[in-house]
Amino acid sequence: MDNALVPTSKMKWLRNRRWVSIFHRVGNVLAVLGIAFVALRYRQYSGQINQLRYNPNLFIYITGLALVSAASNLLLAMAWRNLLQKFGATVGRRWALKTYGISQLAKYVPGNIFHLASRHSIGLAAQVPLWPLTKSTVAELVLIAAAGAHFAFLCLPMMFVQVSKYDSAGLFVIAVCFSLFLLARYAGMEVLRAFFYQLSFLTVSGTLFALVVALISSNWPVVDLPWFSVIAAYVIGWLAGLVTPGAPAGAGIREMVVLLLFGNLDTGTYLIHAILITRTITIVGDFLFFFYASLLLSPES
Repeated sequence: MDNALVPTSKMKWLRNRRWVSIFHRVGNVLAVLGIAFVALRYRQYSGQINQLRYNPNLFIYITGLALVSAASNLLLAMAWRNLLQKFGATVGRRWALKTYGISQLAKYVPGNIFHLASRHSIGLAAQVPLWPLTKSTVAELVLIAAAGAHFAFLCLPMMFVQVSKYDSAGLFVIAVCFSLFLLARYAGMEVLRAFFYQLSFLTVSGTLFALVVALISSNWPVVDLPWFSVIAAYVIGWLAGLVTPGAPAGAGIREMVVLLLFGNLDTGTYLIHAILITRTITIVGDFLFFFYASLLLSPES
């Protein structure tokens, strides 16, 4: 097609679409590489699998943790509802929970955007204005990425031995307090509440991983680290999966980053199993949240 015959606006749209396609392809490649990396590490320690002595109540614990994971999704739904309110769309709590829960499973579809598209479709069908939906989605992604970045301070003892756990924890608290102050002053209470909900969700997610670590090994070398660093490492892995376009639910990326963060420690079988068990817990939790949302009565507007 002759570019001279194509309107400038349409050419820009085509270029933007081409770049989005490229980013998604790169994300897909990274996801595959991440999965391959984790698979190789798993194979490396496969001979030790039968040597693991699991707690006989492990599966009961995993079920309980999956329920906690499912409940933590309520925090994300409430954060999204607050952002909708910030941008002028007042929706009911039940509608937000139902919409968020039903659409959330679509994040496992390659592309990592279909849960957002599903949420938009449900919102438009419920006559929620387009701009609040769009703005809330962008704000949600930016805000949760910012919330996750705060946990990098808690990972400092893993990368720099000269940084003490007290310095690391202090920097984290200062950064969170400063962010809360800025949001309250310049963004409004709706955004502040959304940030708090998201920060709480990430803390719960990382704590689930740390609890799995504690369940499968009581003498793992990682106990030499402060436990908040173990929590933060999982959150940073989760964040890496979030910002990688095309990776469904951060598959492979999250696990690879966690493995790399613990790369200097002789964690062996325990780390790879903790990662895979935690991934199972989050998947089951997402399905449980989906079923809960599906059983809700017709949402109010």
